[in-house]
Amino acid sequence: STPTAFTSSFSHSKSHSQPSSLHATTTDAISKLDASQKTSVDRIAASIPDLQPKPSLSWSTETISGQSPSTLDARDAPGPANIAWLAAACVPNKLSSLSIFVGPLTDVPHLLSRCTVDEGSGSMTLTLDCRPRAYGAYELPEAERGPDKLGRDSFTYKANRAEYESQYMT
Repeated sequence: STPTAFTSSFSHSKSHSQPSSLHATTTDAISKLDASQKTSVDRIAASIPDLQPKPSLSWSTETISGQSPSTLDARDAPGPANIAWLAAACVPNKLSSLSIFVGPLTDVPHLLSRCTVDEGSGSMTLTLDCRPRAYGAYELPEAERGPDKLGRDSFTYKANRAEYESQYMT
């Protein structure tokens, strides 16, 4: 089976002053997600002492799409924790996103979490995706994954898919 992102859309009111069907304005929704995300990142950082901020890749006062202050909290833990990249981003009224990519010595899927607001369509989209560590030719249809199409690499890709599925597809 192919790992896919879970995406769900919710309607909201186009006016920031009127509550949505979730009883939150876009401002409320993104700010609550941002606060929750900051708490999660703080908890992760507290449990992984070598997870350190990357000041050269972080910012807290940028303006993006006219929204200020937009923030990016970038961190890594190149030591035993093996976190290659952690990025928590927020663009007020538009986006809240958390990405965690682990290093090559860790066999845990990468995590991508994103909530976006599209005022033009009046929708809010939540995406949650766990990406496999090893390439398994997931994007190819089943019929194109065999040795007749990919040669000997097809066996490597099949083993990668089988290992991932046995550990994370319960």
